[in-house]
Amino acid sequence: MLSQKPTLTIYFYLFLFTFIYSQEYNEFNVTIESIGIGSLTTDQIIFDININISDKTDPEIAHQEHRKKIEHLSDLLKNYNIADDQIKYSLFSIQKSRKRGDPQDEYLTDQHVSIILKEMAKHEEFQMALIKNGITSFRTRFSTSKSDQLKELAIKKGLEKAEQKIKIIAENMNMKTYNIENINLKERSRARYRDEVIEFSASGERFESIPQQVNYIVDIVIEYKLSKK
Repeated sequence: MLSQKPTLTIYFYLFLFTFIYSQEYNEFNVTIESIGIGSLTTDQIIFDININISDKTDPEIAHQEHRKKIEHLSDLLKNYNIADDQIKYSLFSIQKSRKRGDPQDEYLTDQHVSIILKEMAKHEEFQMALIKNGITSFRTRFSTSKSDQLKELAIKKGLEKAEQKIKIIAENMNMKTYNIENINLKERSRARYRDEVIEFSASGERFESIPQQVNYIVDIVIEYKLSKK
């Protein structure tokens, strides 16, 4: 039976040689991963509205009822002075479908409308107005009019964290300079409800007075080149 010692000795010297050889490099690349989080107080509310009409007899009837709801929504938006740049919508569509367990087909319309309400104090009033006009399928969410500023803030914080990490690595490796070779960003956003909710409630403040924050989160991957020169 052959001894394992020569093999282990070879592996040891190979490892040692690789380590010493790597130390002789005057420059090398390092990849740093960082997360940047920007946070701003909300100043507007977005209404995501679904317009759906169904009819089992005639697609034209479904279409006409759909148009009536859209007209009611248009009038409502004019009454609340909602500008064109505060409105986004999808194209009207209609299809023939059948619900499970129902032997009869139906014609179903579909259209999505997104509305920005800048007068946040009127969000309850606006919801009631929608319902009174026959529009009952919608969701609301906090937002900010400073989305570009929010993104810049998140990226800036992420870059600052990466800078702190690469400085530590450069110092430990006795590198004099480091330069960014490549940056990849993966953006994601979400609304966050502040932890101060319980404190505000306990103090007797109105629920609506609790400031809400919108977070913007960006994952940053940066490739640096470190050099001894």
